[in-house]
Formats: sequence, C-alpha cells, structure tokens
Amino acid sequence: MTILGAMPAEIRDAQALLQNRRQNEFLGRPFYEGTALGHAALVGVCGIGKTISAMVTQHVIDRWYPDILIVAGIAGAIRDGLDVLDTFVARDCVQHDMDATRLGVARGEIPYTSIRIVGCDPHLVDLARHAPPLEVRRHVGRALTGDQLITSEELCTRRYLVNELGGDVVDMESASVGTVCLTSGVPFLVIRTISDRVQADVRGDMKDVLGVASRNACALIEHVVRHV
Repeated sequence: MTILGAMPAEIRDAQALLQNRRQNEFLGRPFYEGTALGHAALVGVCGIGKTISAMVTQHVIDRWYPDILIVAGIAGAIRDGLDVLDTFVARDCVQHDMDATRLGVARGEIPYTSIRIVGCDPHLVDLARHAPPLEVRRHVGRALTGDQLITSEELCTRRYLVNELGGDVVDMESASVGTVCLTSGVPFLVIRTISDRVQADVRGDMKDVLGVASRNACALIEHVVRHV
C-alpha cells in the first residue's frame, strides 16, 4: 500500500499509522516505509503539479510495487453542494488542461491514446463511500486535474470544467497520478477535503484545512485498508 500527498501536512496522520518506520528520499521528498494495519506501507510526498507527481508515482511503483495507491489531500469545489471541509472521494479523474481538440480528440484526452477519463478502482471507491460516518459530509464525483490554481474569474470563462467535463472539484495531481497507476496496473483511490469553493473564492485558515484533510483521509484509509 502506498499513500501519497502533494504536501507533508496532507499525509501527517497517515504517516503516524506506520510502525517500524524507515525514511527514504526521492527528488528531495521524504518517504517513510513501515507496516500499517498489518500491511507493508509507504507514505510519501509526491509534490505539487502533474509532472512531479507523475514522476514520483512511477518511481514508487517501479521500486516498491504497491498493491494499491491512495492519493490524499485538498481540492477546490467547482460544483454547487460541496462546502469547505467536506470530504470528496473521486469516482474518476480527467486532465482538464489537456486540450488537443484541434487534432479531433475530446478535451481531456491524451492524443494517440484512449486515455481520457481515468477511473479510480470501483471497489476502493465503494469502501471509502460506505466507511463509517465522519463529522463532515462525504461526496463522490469527478476530480479535474491541471497545473493551475483556478479562481472564480477563471471558472466563469472555463465553463467547460463543469458543462463539458462534468467536474466536481479541481486539483493538481489526481489525474496524473491516476494515469501512471492505470498504465502500470495499480488500483488507485483519491480522497480529498474541500479547501475552498472556487465560485466564492472563500478560503479558511489553510493550516486548519490541511489538518482536517489529513485526519479525514486517515480515517477513510484505515477503513479501506481493513476491508480491502
């Protein structure tokens, strides 16, 4: 099992699950090996953005051969009904900034491949969806990934994020990590906590949000790993 977060604070609680912990590094990012809930486990930082997170994910898969990979962290809500500190479990992911439509392919599709909508593992999604209730609401939907922090003004001019791509949240790593997992045959899951509602540009104290995100993800991870 591997758990990745873009920032250390997003996976602090998951890291605390590890026993017999040993530290490694890749590209200056810390990774901790050990056992958790009876499984060999690795918890590490994949970095922010599509390229670095994909590089780190491939390295992890090539070196540690995880049986499942879980992405944990924060995301911005772009659809009504999701509030700050709600928990979001991705059903699937799409790269919203992959636009080769001039080649006759759909927005989000990687040219000359069949990869567009990257599905999370249905069994893992189902386990996360039906985990015991948390203190906050839980949603299941589509995560859109791109190398931009989307503002309310940008959302107004990028209505395709919701209307065409059917997105619920935006982040900067899920689809890139998912694409690597898909091509490598590793089941993966995405657990995010809503850090802001892009429509309103409302942000809370990020330190508090990251703390909640870490705890929420850890609670779902514990349930998933115990029942996988």
